[in-house]
Amino acid sequence: MKKFFALLMACLLVFGLAACGDSAEESTTAATSPMDVTYDFDVPTEDTQVRDIDLTVWAPQSELGENNNGWLVKQCEAFAAANPLWNIHWTFQAYTEEEAVAKVIEDPNSAADLFFFNSAQLPALLNAKVIIRQSGATLVQMEVDTVDGVVNTVSQGEAVYGVPYTTDSYVMYYDSSVFTQEDVKSLDAMLLKGKVAVPVTNGDFLASFYLANGCSFDAERGINFSGEKGVAVTNYLAGLVKNQNFVNDVDAAGKEGLKAGTVKAFFSTAANAVAAKEALGEHYAVATLPAITLGEVTKQLVPFSTTKAMGVNPKSSYPSVASALAAFLTTADAQLAHYEANGTVPVAKELLTGNDTFKTNAAYLLVAETTGKIAVVKPGLPQLPNYYTAAEALVNAILGGKVNDTTVQQLLDDFRAAANVAAEESVPQDTTPEETIPADTTETTTEATTEVTTEATTEATE
Repeated sequence: MKKFFALLMACLLVFGLAACGDSAEESTTAATSPMDVTYDFDVPTEDTQVRDIDLTVWAPQSELGENNNGWLVKQCEAFAAANPLWNIHWTFQAYTEEEAVAKVIEDPNSAADLFFFNSAQLPALLNAKVIIRQSGATLVQMEVDTVDGVVNTVSQGEAVYGVPYTTDSYVMYYDSSVFTQEDVKSLDAMLLKGKVAVPVTNGDFLASFYLANGCSFDAERGINFSGEKGVAVTNYLAGLVKNQNFVNDVDAAGKEGLKAGTVKAFFSTAANAVAAKEALGEHYAVATLPAITLGEVTKQLVPFSTTKAMGVNPKSSYPSVASALAAFLTTADAQLAHYEANGTVPVAKELLTGNDTFKTNAAYLLVAETTGKIAVVKPGLPQLPNYYTAAEALVNAILGGKVNDTTVQQLLDDFRAAANVAAEESVPQDTTPEETIPADTTETTTEATTEVTTEATTEATE
């Protein structure tokens, strides 16, 4: 309730300052750091009036529900009820994250005010300058309420662009009657005591081994597992697949083996948290990914993570309202409703550490903590389709026993060439648009709206 009240006041702050007559120029240059924001929750009691606002939201169909009666629509209705001075006329349209981002980039002038996207798409949004930098009360809420590190996945440098509502990454489910908490820190120690299912044929999980040893997987350097670092990992994997306690996790072998008792640990995302708990009962346990030993050096496996978030279009006539809506949709109450409606794993600290649904299953908190502390954001590289094909060939060579001192470097060179072939020009990683949401005002006249939009356009073209 306290968080709801704080959010409501933040929303009223947006309206209140606008009603006090801040100029568009002042609003577009508002401070973007929580350290610089002046919070004045005094809302005018005279000369207030209901303002008509048209707001368009693009989200996946699963969020809208059939006949627009799903989680998102209900939360938007609650948002409108909490802000009676905003007479909001809603337009909801169903687009996947990929479709929404493509359309925003193609024509931001006719795109939604608020749209859903994932962390891999942020570089493209930044390059096209079609996402607003968050600030003010929305930024403060994110930084205070969200599990540490998650906000960084929708940021560039010190600037935060997305408002995250869920994230996912890999964790390890295991039988606590077989492995101790010390054992699960090391994959090699675990393999001495019981069978472990490892999805090495999964390209996303395979990358965690190479990322652990510093191999590149980014736009600037491409996908490169060659050299001494890649050789060390490939040799490790060649030994791993020969271990009698290794199980190749294909066709749900890990989850099914856990149920049957033939597998004592497996790696997966939050999607299998409930199934793993049901399979292991009182011996259920979950941990972050273990380390591996390369020569005499211990290396923590580094998985990919994907965060889903909401972005505000800089061409919106009401960016402050759209930002306030994003904040509303990511309160603890809204995230709990999201989980209950769609099974969406939250990122709110309050839920993950204080709600019984999540306290009794540590997987959800560990997934979020893995995103913030261990994982790297899965990059939206144009090479990805080629990467998965090349990774399959590399893993087949490893499983087929074709890795030795003579062949290993050639296999990795072949992999690199295949993974990066015909890749489109990479999205620049250092493009930081200057659009900043006027967090402490909302546009109340045509003149103010025009000036805000013009300012954003001018900055975008500089």
